[in-house]
Amino acid sequence: MRSSSDRVLTFSGDLLVWLDDYEQAHVGTFVTHETSPLYQLLEGESIEIRYNPAKPDGYDCRPHFLSWLGMITKAVLAGVVGGGFIVWRVWMIFKHRGF
Repeated sequence: MRSSSDRVLTFSGDLLVWLDDYEQAHVGTFVTHETSPLYQLLEGESIEIRYNPAKPDGYDCRPHFLSWLGMITKAVLAGVVGGGFIVWRVWMIFKHRGF
């Protein structure tokens, strides 16, 4: 049974389709999480992306990148803080016992 404080991350993957300057369609895949702007898109909706006209098959979506960066940063910080607390606690126990 889950408590109301449990957090479940939801991920999604799909196709992103865009047109280049010559109106040719290009397709890219992506994996995203629930706080990303791409996760909120419905079929037929649009989002701003950048692509290199010389290599139009690749794309860059800054909001999507920033959402992943934020999620990874929070996970690393939580690990560092949690690990630091555990190291501090173990050190205090050994110090108290005279090791």
